[in-house]
Amino acid sequence: MSLILRASFVLLLALGLAERAHWYQAGAANRNPTAALAAAITSIGLINFGADPSGLLETAAPGCPAFIPIGLEALDGSEDARFSPLLTTANRPLFIYLGHLESHRDSRRAVTAWLAANARTMLYLRPDQAPNKLVLAVLPATCPTLAKLNWPALSR
Repeated sequence: MSLILRASFVLLLALGLAERAHWYQAGAANRNPTAALAAAITSIGLINFGADPSGLLETAAPGCPAFIPIGLEALDGSEDARFSPLLTTANRPLFIYLGHLESHRDSRRAVTAWLAANARTMLYLRPDQAPNKLVLAVLPATCPTLAKLNWPALSR
């Protein structure tokens, strides 16, 4: 009986360590979200020139003379003031979160998607934790061909 209790204790300890290792690995995407976004920007064919002082990545597309500002924004909209100068009628905003593309901010949908993705992570149905920020790309009206890019790939 004592041997069974000891084996059970060792098994529970091993499972606890495996769970901690999984959560450490799952949080890797949230450790440096700007670097992950920069890699995703390059993967869809844009050129990344780095971040400006406000934290927005300045990007460009071949054949488009205007810069395309892309940044990470809190899911709840608390950073809207930082992006408000970019959201003019001459520009087209894209709010991207977990493969969904919206033309307007929907905080409730983003938070619901975040909760569902983290539940899938806890059930080992998703390999990593969901990002805690959504991606905002502001497309200039002078480059209508930008709409054809794979924008949902910026947030998975």
